[in-house]
Amino acid sequence: QIQQMESEVYRAPLSLRTSMSVKTKELRRDLSTIKRELESLSSTSRAHRSMFDTGAAADISTLEEGQRVQVLAGTDALARTSNTLARTQRVAAENEEIGVEILGELGTQREQLQRTSGKLDDTSAELSKSRKLLNTMHRRVITNKLLLLIIIGLEIVVLLCLIYIKFIK
Repeated sequence: QIQQMESEVYRAPLSLRTSMSVKTKELRRDLSTIKRELESLSSTSRAHRSMFDTGAAADISTLEEGQRVQVLAGTDALARTSNTLARTQRVAAENEEIGVEILGELGTQREQLQRTSGKLDDTSAELSKSRKLLNTMHRRVITNKLLLLIIIGLEIVVLLCLIYIKFIK
């Protein structure tokens, strides 16, 4: 599960990556400490068992003292392990909360991007319509200017004809 957490760290945003990385390193260190303590306790337990199995002659009070030390060491190790597990669970819960928040934010951002994309498509369509309308208006203006020039030219020709008829004839 720590490997899963580490893979999540690499997928996390940069703003959260550092804190998540520190927490996963702490968890890995706590886990290895717990494993070492567990191995130490199991080897101590095996040594005491072998002492009993071989029938070594030991003084009962020394044996009881050894058992008492072993129980105290086991109790201490169990307390440390419990504390470490509690910390690990808190960190895991915090990481899960952060992950849920990030997923929520990503979902919201996705919806915003989809709405923005839709608005951009609508704007593009409106711009295309406007461009077509402007092109049509431009053609009409040019057509009107040409017609006006033709009419002015015809009027000049008619005036010249009238002047020719009036003054020359």
